[in-house]
Amino acid sequence: TNVDYAIMVPSNGSYNLAVHDTGGKLIPHYYNSPQVTVDPDQAATLQISAAQPFLPDIDFVLTEKGGEVSGHVLDLDGNAIEGIEVYARQEVSEGASKDTWKSVVKAITDENGAFTLKPLYLGTYIFSAYDPYFRYASMYYPDANSPEGATKWIYELGYPNPAPTVDFDLPKSGRITGSVTNGSGVQVY
Repeated sequence: TNVDYAIMVPSNGSYNLAVHDTGGKLIPHYYNSPQVTVDPDQAATLQISAAQPFLPDIDFVLTEKGGEVSGHVLDLDGNAIEGIEVYARQEVSEGASKDTWKSVVKAITDENGAFTLKPLYLGTYIFSAYDPYFRYASMYYPDANSPEGATKWIYELGYPNPAPTVDFDLPKSGRITGSVTNGSGVQVY
């Protein structure tokens, strides 16, 4: 269904526009010329002034609530690992030359090592697994130690790419221990 809108605002000001479905069936979007974004930090600021009191064609395309990605976390012997934190990390640009990955959805594996990450909104994702008990090494999907080696998955406007099954095989974590002392042999905290 198409809906036209008009918003009356003071003639001098800066505005960020967002569309939210009060019924909860559609993903909220923020205007970011010429696209929309689900990240309020990436919303475009629109200027209204006496010289430009009218801004036409500020359009939104809404999609249904986000997708989901499921999978399992196993040890290298094929045994399920319970209590692993699995993250969907969305690509967030921080300038022209630096990309970072922000954790946006978290799931914890059940007794079968199963998890489901949802809802996933529009954007590019990587997935990571982290053991808060330090029994197993952290990993990025499919088999990487850093975000640079992770496989990217893109959830696009309209029709998403088929959701991958994200399975992790985590090795036991290693451990390095020791102490830190000053030149007199006194432990430093």
